[in-house]
Amino acid sequence: MADAQPVTDQQLLDKFGKLLEDNKKAVQEAATQAVEKKFVDSAILEKQQKTEKDVGDFIKQVADERAKDRTEIERQGKEITSLKQKGSRPPGSTNEPGTGVTIGQQLTESEQYKSAGRWEGRARLSMTLKARIDMRSTPAPTPLANTTPITEGGSGLYIFPRRVAWVTPPQFPMAMRDILDVIPIEGTNAIEFVKETYTAAPDYQVTEGTRKAQSSISWTDNTAMVRTIAHFTKVSRQMLADVPSVQTSIDTMLTYTLRYKEDLEILFGDNSAGHLNGIMTQATAYSIPPGLGTMAGATNIDTLAAAALQVANNGFRPTNIVMNPTDWTAMNMLKTTYGSYILGGPASLAAPQLWGLPVTTSYHMTSLNYLVGSFPGNAALFDRETLMIEISFENEDDFVNNMATIRCEERVALAVYRPLAFVKGLVVAPAIAGTEEAVPEKHNKKG
Repeated sequence: MADAQPVTDQQLLDKFGKLLEDNKKAVQEAATQAVEKKFVDSAILEKQQKTEKDVGDFIKQVADERAKDRTEIERQGKEITSLKQKGSRPPGSTNEPGTGVTIGQQLTESEQYKSAGRWEGRARLSMTLKARIDMRSTPAPTPLANTTPITEGGSGLYIFPRRVAWVTPPQFPMAMRDILDVIPIEGTNAIEFVKETYTAAPDYQVTEGTRKAQSSISWTDNTAMVRTIAHFTKVSRQMLADVPSVQTSIDTMLTYTLRYKEDLEILFGDNSAGHLNGIMTQATAYSIPPGLGTMAGATNIDTLAAAALQVANNGFRPTNIVMNPTDWTAMNMLKTTYGSYILGGPASLAAPQLWGLPVTTSYHMTSLNYLVGSFPGNAALFDRETLMIEISFENEDDFVNNMATIRCEERVALAVYRPLAFVKGLVVAPAIAGTEEAVPEKHNKKG
């Protein structure tokens, strides 16, 4: 015979609700008869009393069952405590008391161990360590009072140190990933794309029946390889176990420094073995657009306007200017000969922009260099494997040294579809730019 299924809380609530509804109807029926007939039939009174008794019995039944549940929980808790006591063996003992079974046997006979062949090495050893920890009693933490005291000179007073926070290194913002198209990919280690070269030669048809003008189009295959950016560090297993925040701190810094390297590669990767082919490596060199003359006496602000015009003349709509933060700050400090700020001054709340284009500052952009480009649709970063943090206890001699290796890596590819959409160049050292209009004569008069 199958075991009876336990009654769920919802089933208990449903039954209790039905009992209350029956009791409510019985009370209403008695009240109605008392009002209409000035008396109540004994049958109705008995029905009312029965429903009230059913409600009371049900409440008592539920209370008894819950008491049994608590008793069972206490029994199971005692069994768990007993198992923990058995696992807390005296020093030098390898057998569980009263069983003759070693901890190694318990581990190798467990279902976790039998399925460990399907796990990677780091997971396999992590599971083993977890099993060892579970089988032993956990030592009580060392109280703060046992730390090495610092004595106040001559006073004999003890001052115990207190750790208040982690002091992390400075972190610079990354910008290049934010202004690119980022596309997740899988199942490949390369991105292939085709560059189109179109030579247009439309013209009038001289007379009917004569040959029309012919344009030409050609395609060039290009490949952007998926590159792996990675690094690792080592830390003692005791530090990971005793100070969990150490792992968080390391993870954070590993992640930050990897992104920092990625930001540099997006700009200046030279496409050598293992490197991305950066935008600055492929961008078109700045050349004064036709119609602007020699631009004698042009300021840095003027130069960036001309670079944006060059992007537009190549057939693309410029979307961003990328500069070094120092160059952008120097540009903001430019004044006229009368001391007025050209770009709004220190009280300006406007977002960083020039000529209607957002200015993106990157600490990886070499000082006095700039990049003006049409980013969306003309360059993309492909995420083959997003950033991952992994910990292993089996690398090299980590096991015997009680060390852990923490690795951070990602796999990405950068494709610059149209180098003509990006213009790079140099600005000159900042200087006073221009003068305001001549001050009216009446302002020069004394008095």
